[in-house]
Amino acid sequence: MKFFTENSPAYLHLKGLCEALSADDEFQEMRRNLGEFKKDTVAAEQLKTLTEMGNVIRAKQAKKEELLPKEVEDFEALRVEFLSNPVAAAYVDSQEQLLNTRKFIGHFISKTIERGVPPSLKEITDIFENNQHCGTC
Repeated sequence: MKFFTENSPAYLHLKGLCEALSADDEFQEMRRNLGEFKKDTVAAEQLKTLTEMGNVIRAKQAKKEELLPKEVEDFEALRVEFLSNPVAAAYVDSQEQLLNTRKFIGHFISKTIERGVPPSLKEITDIFENNQHCGTC
């Protein structure tokens, strides 16, 4: 695709966007939060256990099986414990912010491709405010 050669305007603008993101203080803080989480083996193990427990609960719900009160209580207790760890809470918040950043950029580009012109900032923020965005874009 000729849009994405080393000196094409599209490539240079995308590269500039990525450079601006990576230089942003808030972005750097989110990246630090992710790095700190990787060092916290207790929090990482808790997240692994939470994920496994959540998968079991969702599978039971999908099969319309009855959840045992202890399963829900254990899951909720671990979730509260996990989120009481400042490193884990910062990790979860940073993951969410980075996902929203990715979705925002994706929507902006998708709307431009769809319509042939860039959308306004309001159009994109309205998508988020009204929860009209899909889970994968």
